[in-house]
Amino acid sequence: VDLRSSKVCELGLLNYKAKYVFYPFERKKYRCHYDYYWASVFKVEYTDHSGQARFALAEAPNEALPDDCRPSFGTAWLTKDKFKVNGTYECWYTLGISKVNINHKGLFNCQAEEPSTVEMLKRYSILFIRILKSWFYNWDSINQWRWDVIAGLITGFLTSLFSIAFVGLLHPFLAFIRRLVASWMSTPYPSTVLLKRACFFALYFSCMSWVTIQYVKRLGL
Repeated sequence: VDLRSSKVCELGLLNYKAKYVFYPFERKKYRCHYDYYWASVFKVEYTDHSGQARFALAEAPNEALPDDCRPSFGTAWLTKDKFKVNGTYECWYTLGISKVNINHKGLFNCQAEEPSTVEMLKRYSILFIRILKSWFYNWDSINQWRWDVIAGLITGFLTSLFSIAFVGLLHPFLAFIRRLVASWMSTPYPSTVLLKRACFFALYFSCMSWVTIQYVKRLGL
């Protein structure tokens, strides 16, 4: 039998004990304290999913029960007699934690109270309001950052769309130039191929230079 502690927090101004406390992105802390209770501590052997036998500690109860039915030292002392040596009992474990939870239902007159749905909704609403407040206080920097991102996305999208449309309009013109040059020179000499490549490269370089200049002007660089 040993004396154990369980951390209990009071949530904001509502001043009630919270079993599950959410911490939003702010420096404000909740008021917390420790509830102490007597518990029977056992050393148990269990088999994990890989079939390997391991040793760990188990407690009954493993959390602070309500004050009206929390076991005293005498109750915790008598609880140890309800678990027999070499007996098999239901338990569950968490990988990497040297402590197992043993099923102690029926050993005490009550169980730990879980937060109700209404209570959890209140806590979520408090969390949501405080996150909104933190965002509102930092709105200037966040707003500036968001507008920069939106402007960059719109500019990049319009530039890509303009480039694709320009290339689509340029392709028939290049095909016409190729047909015109082919009609002038019936025999494709190497000099003709080099001339085609030089013309295409010059046209491509001019177009991309113009697009780059327009993009830099739009960004104000």
